[in-house]
Amino acid sequence: MSTPGCTTESTPLLGAGTPPKVSPSQVTKDVYVLEPAKHSLAKESDPRVILIFGWMDAHLRSLLTYMTKYNAIYPGATQVLVLCRQSSTWSSKQANMDSVRPAAEILKSLGLFGSSPPNILVHVFSNGGGFRLISLSELVRQMPQHPEAASPSNCLILDSVPGGAGLTPLLRAFTAPIKQRLVKLLAYIPLTLLWLFLVGTSVLTGKPGIITDLRDGLNNPNLLPWMTLKTPRVYIYSKEDLMVPSEEVERHIAVAKTRRGLSVTAELFHDSPHVAHARADPDRYWSIVRNIWTAALGATAEA
Repeated sequence: MSTPGCTTESTPLLGAGTPPKVSPSQVTKDVYVLEPAKHSLAKESDPRVILIFGWMDAHLRSLLTYMTKYNAIYPGATQVLVLCRQSSTWSSKQANMDSVRPAAEILKSLGLFGSSPPNILVHVFSNGGGFRLISLSELVRQMPQHPEAASPSNCLILDSVPGGAGLTPLLRAFTAPIKQRLVKLLAYIPLTLLWLFLVGTSVLTGKPGIITDLRDGLNNPNLLPWMTLKTPRVYIYSKEDLMVPSEEVERHIAVAKTRRGLSVTAELFHDSPHVAHARADPDRYWSIVRNIWTAALGATAEA
């Protein structure tokens, strides 16, 4: 893979001193990779891999702002970006695992499943990103792992995730790209019928719905092979998020802390909409990212 270039576009999402946007290499329609510059000023304590799961139908240019910032603060990291499309919600489990397989192969090539995995930071946006993370988790469980692998410094950032299984958040999520009010209202009809079908199917079969699977999966301490109970995680969420209500996130936080014993930090924003916390307060947002990585280093030192 070639060394990526840059464009000159900037964005307030990144804060002061915005560097030019990066240009990752496209591996498949859903997977991109950004390699570090050959002579990057990386620190030994920095993450060597950053794994990003985008929100549903996110524009690539929006996600590039995060990759650009990561490239500035952790220049020695290889970044892997996994996109989420609405179609993945209705695809089979196998199809979803197949779509993230290229990302798994990249992680394998970087040594994540070997005896000495590199330091890694995982950043998940919204339920869509969470679904993709769960698909990757299910896939890598089927892949050979080193029986005595060391646990690298690692952390999990959960931005605007997870939501609840109610109808209103579903309608808002799937109609967010629709600008015309009448078209949006018309779209509510099939989406409501679909929601009723999914709820009914779950009741009749006794199987949990996809949101329940997501919420349970995200609270698995071994979600990815290098994760443990001590892996620090931070929830970034907002009172103003209409798609993922703060109450749903806080319910998940409570389970993570009290029932699972996970290492949890909660960062509540008050005025930012869905997946817009970095735009609302970039200095605070990226301070949170740096702090959770510092916590990851501390967790490794204590192990």
